[in-house]
Amino acid sequence: MKLQAVEVLSKEKKEKFSLVKLRASASMSGVNLEHFLSVFLVGIMGLFPVVNPFSTIPVFLSLTGGLDAGKRERIALRCSVWAGAIMLTFFFIGTLILSFLGISLDAVRAAGGLMVTFIGFRMLFEIADAPSHDTPASPADHGQLDPSLVPLAMPSLSGPGALSVIMTGSAQIAQTSGWAVKLTDYFIVALVIVTISVTSWLVLRASLNITRVLGASGLEAFKKIMGFLLICLGVQFFANGCLGFIENAAKPHTAPATLVRPAP
Repeated sequence: MKLQAVEVLSKEKKEKFSLVKLRASASMSGVNLEHFLSVFLVGIMGLFPVVNPFSTIPVFLSLTGGLDAGKRERIALRCSVWAGAIMLTFFFIGTLILSFLGISLDAVRAAGGLMVTFIGFRMLFEIADAPSHDTPASPADHGQLDPSLVPLAMPSLSGPGALSVIMTGSAQIAQTSGWAVKLTDYFIVALVIVTISVTSWLVLRASLNITRVLGASGLEAFKKIMGFLLICLGVQFFANGCLGFIENAAKPHTAPATLVRPAP
């Protein structure tokens, strides 16, 4: 009887231990999923308004106006692939560029915030560039001209604003502690860039249908909403950079060590 009682107690302890392990693993998976979703959504909300493939639709249609649907789709695909490759390159080597040039993260935040804010003001208040008498030529006019890289992929999609946001995110990830967290965040942001590139391809591929559905007024309203979001995002970047400069200036700095011993 005593042996049976001991066996029953041991079974109950094993069951309780297994339940505790299952709950712990479930909570850990929930935390990882929550972190994945939060980083992914923040990345989409921060980068998509800067890339804004809807604002590239007029340029895309003007450059591919004399082409058939097949050639237009191929240009849209190459444009999205080029834009994704450019953004991924700057994302993975952004910290190397900053460290080589001796640029701090706060400087990138402030400069990127000013640039993104300027782009937002241009989109919101229609600040046009200098007038030019030369209209963009379509590939139909020049058989060897392919606009998929310039000007569609860069600077229309992966412009200075998008690259500054990506480099800021890369520098922030580099400052996080733990290789597991760093690798996870790098993977999530790379997935964000791929998702936005695929979305840009779908938008440019359906540019004619989107123009028919939304019309000129709908595209203009969407452009102004994206411009307002960019202004908010740029102001936040600039404020974070300025606060970082103030905090670093307020920290006590120790005198540099010297190799020369003072005379007795």
